[in-house]
Amino acid sequence: GNREPLLLLMDGHAMVFRAWFALQQTRPLTIRTTGEDVRGVYSFTTTFFKTLSERRPTHTAIAFDPPGPTFRHEYYTEYKATRPKTPQELIQNVQRVKQVMGAFRVPVLETPGYEADDVLGTVAKWATENRVDTLIATGDTDTLQLVSPYVRILLTTGFGDTRIYDVDAVRERYGGLEPVQQRDVKALTGDTSDNIPGVPGIGLQTAVTRIREFGSGGA
Repeated sequence: GNREPLLLLMDGHAMVFRAWFALQQTRPLTIRTTGEDVRGVYSFTTTFFKTLSERRPTHTAIAFDPPGPTFRHEYYTEYKATRPKTPQELIQNVQRVKQVMGAFRVPVLETPGYEADDVLGTVAKWATENRVDTLIATGDTDTLQLVSPYVRILLTTGFGDTRIYDVDAVRERYGGLEPVQQRDVKALTGDTSDNIPGVPGIGLQTAVTRIREFGSGGA
């Protein structure tokens, strides 16, 4: 019989980056004729096949960050300014993953001026409004704010460990806070990986306590 729709959304850059850096200490996986290192492609594709087999989605798509600055750089010029330059080999792996997705006819979602996170958030909002069960595969905890009764996060490490986050799992991880309140946590703690300052002296636990005590505009 017909299966209920399940949309698998993949956070392309986050998954390829995690796979690449997790395998940095291993022997490179290279194409003999060219010497091209494809460890990120190999690890990502292995995870892709495993997820298809275990979750059996009826629909799938993948989102990537576009080249060039986004609207966040316009608001805050220091956004991600401390990040080291992306290795050329890693950029090549991202391009190869796009080719793999093309071969499988998986739609590649990429919007100039907007990050993959923004695209994932837009589709997640649509999925919730239209009651379409959705699984977002990523290595980025920022996406936990997108969790809803219809949207779950398949959080994976570069080593292949995974955990599903639904609404209850997000509440458990963040002291009872709702998924939508993750933006308030980030506002207080900042994000060193993106070079975004938080409130001095406030770490994760203090942020959770303060939001539970005083509430937030997102709750």
